[in-house]
Amino acid sequence: MTGSTKQTAALSFATQISTKAINLGLSILFVRLVPATSVGTFTLLIAAAQLVCSLGRVGTNYSYAVLLPEQKQETDRLQLTTTYSFFGLACSLIVALIALSQLTHATGISELTHQHLWLFCGLTLAYLLSDSVSETIWSIHLALGRFKAVFLRDVWLALGKGCLPLAGALWLGPLGVATGLGLISVLNCWIASTLLRRHSPGLTGLTGAAWISWPLLRQLLLKGVPFFSVPLVSNLILWPLLMSVVNSSGIARLDGLRVAQICAQVIGVISASLIPVLLVKSSQHTQAGLQMHQKAFQACWVISMLIYGVYALSDRTLLPLIFGVRAGDGAIQIARILVAAAAVQGLSQIPMQRPLSTRTLIQLSLLQIISLIMAALVAILIFDPTSNGLLAYASINLLSPLITVLCLPAVLGQNLMPGEHTPWLQIGLSMALLTTCYLINGNPIQISLLVTSLGLIVYGNRGLIHELKPGR
Repeated sequence: MTGSTKQTAALSFATQISTKAINLGLSILFVRLVPATSVGTFTLLIAAAQLVCSLGRVGTNYSYAVLLPEQKQETDRLQLTTTYSFFGLACSLIVALIALSQLTHATGISELTHQHLWLFCGLTLAYLLSDSVSETIWSIHLALGRFKAVFLRDVWLALGKGCLPLAGALWLGPLGVATGLGLISVLNCWIASTLLRRHSPGLTGLTGAAWISWPLLRQLLLKGVPFFSVPLVSNLILWPLLMSVVNSSGIARLDGLRVAQICAQVIGVISASLIPVLLVKSSQHTQAGLQMHQKAFQACWVISMLIYGVYALSDRTLLPLIFGVRAGDGAIQIARILVAAAAVQGLSQIPMQRPLSTRTLIQLSLLQIISLIMAALVAILIFDPTSNGLLAYASINLLSPLITVLCLPAVLGQNLMPGEHTPWLQIGLSMALLTTCYLINGNPIQISLLVTSLGLIVYGNRGLIHELKPGR
């Protein structure tokens, strides 16, 4: 990595650590202080927002970051930005309305909000739409290389999304959750727009349908649709499964899933702090970009295994102390699976954050789609969705990126790690750690397996760990 890239990556990592610490503290308060119905409502609304954000841009956020540097004239940059923004707004509105119609008919939600249904619908729609639009605008800042602004956004947004829904839930219950999320997302959208007008007036000076370029939209979609197809299939599988859990077991059933999601977010800091930097920086030098990704993949793999091993050794003791009665055996098991899934998902994304040919993008998208379908078939066959829907939901999140990572070298035609030799010891240790996702009894054999694995990981990667020390 170059000096500037190292500084940016360090800032990104520090910001992610701060954000996760804020999220963790406020999320723990939320789970401990708020009734299960409000926790479930928060979990479902967050999932709905992710649905709208991932589908609303039809993958054009990736293609926009690639195409923007190629536009040399200010007029061309304005046309591309306007086309990207208006198209994302229109698609986000459609997806938000579909999600809203399902939310208002979900078991538990409809009963909790029947007296204020229209108010709940308005607040939820404002949240879903503004959250997606703000992500679109922030992706423009990211494409322009304004990492500091994006990182600072992460910190205050973590505070807002923790405090406002918590206060709303304590005051108004599920309706207060929607109020808090709606207010913070509208504010986020306003700040993103204000900063864009202030720092890039050339990109906001002219707007309107006349400035939407159909040739540019075609270019955005050609590169973006392969990326869109993956979240589309993922949400077509995971969203109905989540809704089936709500409709069969009630909204309060999602409180255990929220505990698991909080734990998974902690480990996701490793790859999440590197991906934005890798995406922009790797486009500058092809060979340097490849080496950067290989080194990042190796480092994230080792650190993720170490963190997961320590987590699995302590979760049965710590989670009940932290989250109280919500952290039963079911929540602990789902949490282990989602923690491992977060690590594997991060690994699967790192090699893809490079400017790739359209053909390679299509191949990668097909690989991820096939992985999702295979994971869904395996999980649904093993776990009955009507009785173990959350276990099936978590297992799909783990198995899908795992299959993708195993097949990535063949699709990309290159090693994922530096060197020519396959790290069989590291692969074996990783598979051994994954078995502990479904075995949470904490018997001496499992504890010995975890401790031995951690020791072998440290010994086998002592050179890399030494290299990662501060100041090197």
